[in-house]
Amino acid sequence: MTPFKTLSEEEIQRINQLQRNSFDNLYHLFEPPLPEGVPERLEKIVAHGNIAKGDTVLDVGTGTGILIPIIKKYKPGRIHACDLSRRMLEQ
Repeated sequence: MTPFKTLSEEEIQRINQLQRNSFDNLYHLFEPPLPEGVPERLEKIVAHGNIAKGDTVLDVGTGTGILIPIIKKYKPGRIHACDLSRRMLEQ
């Protein structure tokens, strides 16, 4: 028995739309300047990815792309970023 409830495609789309709408309305909260301690935590998160030069990186839920400059320090070959929120991506 799987620990997760199986959702219909319709329910998945409904949830995606709710999340998209929420983040489209809140994107401004993710803009710099970031609260104290957040930049250091983001550096640690990216460091735990063990990104090597030339790697391809997928940033799922990239939001406004706040991790992209940190990821670039590791000189990946490519970075793919995706998010449900169009407004987040536009930033």
